[in-house]
Amino acid sequence: MRTNLRLGWRHLRQLRLIMEWQVSRLRSVAALIVAIQSMLAVGLVVGFGFLVGDDADSGRFLATGAPTISLAVVGFVLLPQHLVRASLEGSLLFARTFPVGRFTFLMADTIVWVLAAIPGLVSAILVGAVVYGFSAPSPWAVPALLLAALTFNAIGYAMAALAKPMAAAIYAQVLMLGTVMFSPVLFPLERVPSWFAGMHKALPVEPIANLVRGTLAPEFFAVSASDVVRAALWCGAGLLLSTIGIGRRN
Repeated sequence: MRTNLRLGWRHLRQLRLIMEWQVSRLRSVAALIVAIQSMLAVGLVVGFGFLVGDDADSGRFLATGAPTISLAVVGFVLLPQHLVRASLEGSLLFARTFPVGRFTFLMADTIVWVLAAIPGLVSAILVGAVVYGFSAPSPWAVPALLLAALTFNAIGYAMAALAKPMAAAIYAQVLMLGTVMFSPVLFPLERVPSWFAGMHKALPVEPIANLVRGTLAPEFFAVSASDVVRAALWCGAGLLLSTIGIGRRN
């Protein structure tokens, strides 16, 4: 029993130390990350709102889709770009010489970037609530948002850990473009062709968008058990591939 407790405390201490090291490296760009996310949230809700005009349904999709886009920017773009830069400058290889397990290192990185997503997420939710006057979110909103952030971060981390640095940077841009322009985040799934809708049923963005939308504005949108299961499966797959990628880089 005591041995298990010692091991548990040792892993928690390792997790804390790696997180502190990662936070210290992000300190110089933290303000920029917050600014980018905040401007994106306002732009999606207010700027795109001019395009839809007085269409209340489209406006609600914009307002409830903006938090998903904000989380995707962190997981699909900022996190992979950070890992690419760390790989090219050698700090990533140096960090992986630390005497910690692969999963501990992955979770420390992931938790830091989940925290980094909070300012943009809050901005998106507040702007949407002010502009469109949503009522109180569901009690499940926080777990849904955490699952969404963890899933996006896990997928982005896996992409950066498995691909070559420059390829990962390109994949991140393509993935983000597809999320904003072609995924049913800012518009309903019913507006796309049936074959395209079927493809999204196997991809992670659609169930995550449904989770976020349904818990932030439950009076207008619903969440199905299928959305939860698909998002959780993608999260697990992302974490597994990320752990494998870290091992390969070592």
